[in-house]
Parts: sequence; C-alpha cells; structure tokens
Amino acid sequence: FSHNGRRIRNEDYYIADDLQGIYILTDGMGGYKGGEVASKIAAHACYEYLLKHRDRGNITEDLIDYITLKLREMVVSQPEYRSMGTTLSCLYIQDDYINAINIGDSKIIIVGDTTYQSTDHTYAQQLVDCHFLQTEDYRDHPMRHILTKCLTAKPQEGFKADFEKIPLRSGWNTFLICSDGVMETFTEPETIQLILEEPDIKKLIQTVEQKVLKYSNDNATAIIGKFQYSNSIN
Repeated sequence: FSHNGRRIRNEDYYIADDLQGIYILTDGMGGYKGGEVASKIAAHACYEYLLKHRDRGNITEDLIDYITLKLREMVVSQPEYRSMGTTLSCLYIQDDYINAINIGDSKIIIVGDTTYQSTDHTYAQQLVDCHFLQTEDYRDHPMRHILTKCLTAKPQEGFKADFEKIPLRSGWNTFLICSDGVMETFTEPETIQLILEEPDIKKLIQTVEQKVLKYSNDNATAIIGKFQYSNSIN
C-alpha cells in the first residue's frame, strides 16, 4: 500500500516483483515535484540494475553509481531538479539468501531464523549510536528526519550503502520494507512482534495499513511479503 497521509503529494515510490524476487522502496525529497521524480528514477534504475547484475555478489557501489548517473541525466536535462534526492531500501533474493540494501531512513525488517532490521541514516540515529540519545526518545527527536545519507545527482566520494546478506530460513520468511511515514505509527519492537504474532499476511497488511491511515501524517508506503523457502540440500 501507499498513501499520501496529510501531504498534497506522495513522494514515495515502490516496485514489488514477486516473480523476480525484487522489492524496492524509495522516499524522495527536493522541493516541488523533485521528490516524486527522484524516487521514481531511483527505483526504476535500481530494478534495471538488479535484473542484470544481482548475481555478482555485493554490488552496492556499482548500483549507487548507476542510480546517481540516472539522477544526473535528469538534472542535466531539467536543472530545476538539481536539489532532488531520495532514500533507497531494497531486498532481492539470490540463491539461498535475501540481500538487503539501505540508504536513508526507510526501514527494512526481515523475520526468519534471525531478525534483521536496518539502521536509519539520520542525525538522531547518530546521537543514539554515540549514547547521547536514548533509543526510546528517537521517534520524537526533531533531528529524526534529517538524513546523513541519501541518493542525489552528485557523486559522493566514500559513500557507502548498508548491505546485508541474510540466509533464508527453511520454511516461512517474512519481510517488511516501509517509508518513515509507517514508522511514525509503530516502534521497531512493536512491528517485529506484530510480524511474529500474525501468521496471516493479509491480516498483517490490513492491521498495519489501518493504523497508518489513522495516525500517520506523512507519506506512508509499505511492502510486506511472506514466502516459503525449501533448502533442497536438507
């Protein structure tokens, strides 16, 4: 699902391809229509790149370069978009692993044999990491939405995305990718607990969506998936 919240425009964008096992969510920024343009370009560039190159291992550096190139091509042709940028959160399944790439403050949660959750790239999260801010105070901190990493049309020296390669569990695996508008209404522990306690994926989506519609002010987009994996070796 994807909703405007109380915003005029929806600058979130997502691609969910069950056949290819590729799931992408972007949350754009950058003034009038800039966020909408950036998020769409980045999502499609990411999808195109993964279709061709996802079997090459850790491809994050080349993927970032490719998305940056596509954003820059738009800025060259339409300079009014020069301040646009976007987050990127994506999952793709390759062999016996689910691979996670994250840039910005959208959230990835995967529940399998272990639970994985992405780390926000924000100034508030840096304060938490340095023990200047308590984890429970993070959601209400004024610097929670100030990003320390995002994708733009400008090449960024030394820029790295978070990359995690997670073994698939034999049996059911559940994942959530969502923009920060969804996480306005849930804490991470609440979200993980909800995933663990609700086996019905349709009811899980409905529960999350209903709460988002009631409480979220921001654009709110979520991809929630559940799939069964069988390890043929075992």
